[in-house]
Amino acid sequence: MSEQTMTEENKKTIVAFIAGLLIGGLLVFIFANPADREEKRVDGNTVPETAEENSDTPNEDVTKQPENKTEVVPTTNKKVSLSNVTFPADAGWVGIRDYEGGQLTGLLGVARFNKAENLTPTEVTLLRPTVSGKTYAIVFYSDNGDKVFDLATDAQVDAEVSSFVAR
Repeated sequence: MSEQTMTEENKKTIVAFIAGLLIGGLLVFIFANPADREEKRVDGNTVPETAEENSDTPNEDVTKQPENKTEVVPTTNKKVSLSNVTFPADAGWVGIRDYEGGQLTGLLGVARFNKAENLTPTEVTLLRPTVSGKTYAIVFYSDNGDKVFDLATDAQVDAEVSSFVAR
């Protein structure tokens, strides 16, 4: 009888072990791929690195004129290059967002600027590449003082939006 009891205990142990592996694997699958989720918080002056950021696509060049006219050169990239940007405040964030039907939608990336720290970004790294023919917006945000971007607490600086179409 003790041999049969030992076999039943072994079966229970094996079943518990397999169940633990399945649950652990599921948890790893759920939490191991943050690139599929849009993040609100960004520490420093670029967004978190994802596997796609290592692609060999050229930068998207965006020139922002003081009259809010924007020119774009090439297409579908993981970075938007900035030149001749007129920042609306001494410190804050410049962001690239999807712009559909006159509405701001998904946030693709942000970069921090700060006149006192001589921090002037020349590009914004994106969480995903732009799409040729799609419209994007350049938006400025204040910083609440923590130097960490949070869409919920870092307010948009002005209602006027500069947009560009990816080529």
